[in-house]
Amino acid sequence: MATAQEGTHKVQVSVQEPTQLRYRLADQHKWVDLGICKGSQSYQLPNGKVFLHLERDHGLWSEVATRNVAEMDTYLTFRSDDFLSSIHWERILAGGIVVLLLGTLVARKLRAPIDPGTNLEPLIRPDGKVPRRRVGSYRLTGILGTGGMGVVYQAEDDDGNQVAIKVPAPHLVSQSDYFHRFLREIKLGLDLKHQRVVRVLEMPMDQELYVVMEYVDGTPLDKLPIQPWPIEWKLCLEWAAQTLDALTYIHAQGVIHRDLKPSNLMVLRDNSIKLMDFGIAHKVHGTRLTGTDAVMGTPTYMAPEQLQGAEIDPRADLFSLGLILYERLKPGLPYADDLVETLRQKVTQSLPSLRLSNPSFPSAFDEFILTLLAMRPEDRFPSAQTALNSLQPLLTLTKR
Repeated sequence: MATAQEGTHKVQVSVQEPTQLRYRLADQHKWVDLGICKGSQSYQLPNGKVFLHLERDHGLWSEVATRNVAEMDTYLTFRSDDFLSSIHWERILAGGIVVLLLGTLVARKLRAPIDPGTNLEPLIRPDGKVPRRRVGSYRLTGILGTGGMGVVYQAEDDDGNQVAIKVPAPHLVSQSDYFHRFLREIKLGLDLKHQRVVRVLEMPMDQELYVVMEYVDGTPLDKLPIQPWPIEWKLCLEWAAQTLDALTYIHAQGVIHRDLKPSNLMVLRDNSIKLMDFGIAHKVHGTRLTGTDAVMGTPTYMAPEQLQGAEIDPRADLFSLGLILYERLKPGLPYADDLVETLRQKVTQSLPSLRLSNPSFPSAFDEFILTLLAMRPEDRFPSAQTALNSLQPLLTLTKR
C-alpha cells in the first residue's frame, strides 16, 4: 500500500485479474508505472485530473481500460466489460505473422467502440471535417486527400514535425482482403527505406486502424498539368530515371509494386518524384507471383501478363512505367475504356512510336519507352537497373 504524500489522495482499485496500472496527469504526456494490481489495492494518486490506464497483456493483443480520476474518486472497480481490445501491431508485423489467420479476431476487435471516457471523435467524421483530436502522438491539422477508400490527414507532433496519416474507410476494415493488404502496406513500408520511396513511420498502437507516413509536399502525377512539349519530355526523362531508381531498390528487396500508376507517383516542388502506395505490392521471397493474386492492380496500367493472371516478375512494373510515360507524352490513354478490349489490345497490338505524332521526339527516348512497353516480358529491359543505365546518355544530353 502506498503511503500518503502531500498533494495526493488515496484511491482503492479493484480488478478481477492481474492488471498493469499506470497514470499520467491530464496536462502531461509522461506515464508513471504503478505496477501490477491484483484483486484490490490502494494507490496514492496526485490531486487534480488524472488519466488512469489499465492493461492486461495477452501477447499479440491486450485488454485495455481507461478512466479519468478526480480527487473525489476513492473507489474504482473494473470488470471485464470495462476493457476494450488493443492490437500489438509491432509484434504482429515484426513476427511476420500471416494476417489472414488473425483476420476475424483482429477485425472484430478493431470494430470495438472507442472508450467513451477518452472523449475521442471518430477518425473519419460523417461531415467530412477534420476530427478535433490526436492520433497517437500527433494532432490532426488538415485533409490531404479523401475518397471512398478513406482519408489521408496532415498531422503534426508536439515539435511541429509534419506527417501524413492514412485512415481506411470504416466499411473496409471488416473486409479480410482489404485488412490484409493494409497491414501488408504497413509491413512493407516499414522495411523500405529509400529517398525515392514515401516512408512509413509508425504503425497503429491502439484499437484504431491507420498508418503514419512521411509527409510529402507535392502533387500526384495524375493531377499535374502537362507542360509544353520541349519541357514535358525532359521532365518525363527525369521522372523515368528517378522512378527506375526507386524500382531498382524495391525489386532488390524482392518487392513488386504491381500498381504503378500516375496517382502513385508524387511530384515534389523541385520536380523530383517519390513512389508510394504499396497496398497490393508483394514480396516474392525468391518465387514468382502466380494465379489470381497476380491480377490485382489497376487494369489500365497493368502489364499484359498481369492482366491475364499469368506469372509476373519485376518487369511488370517496367511496363506500367512505360505506359505512364507514353500517356504524358501523347495525352490520352492509348487503350479502350472496356476492360476486355483493353486486354485484347495489350496482348495483340504494340503501341505506335511517339515519333509518328511528333517527329522531333528523341529517337533514343522513343525506343526506350517502346522497350518498356513490349508485350512480352522477355522483350523488355531485364531489370530496372538495366533500364536506368540505358537512360544515362540521354540524361547527359539534356543537361548540356
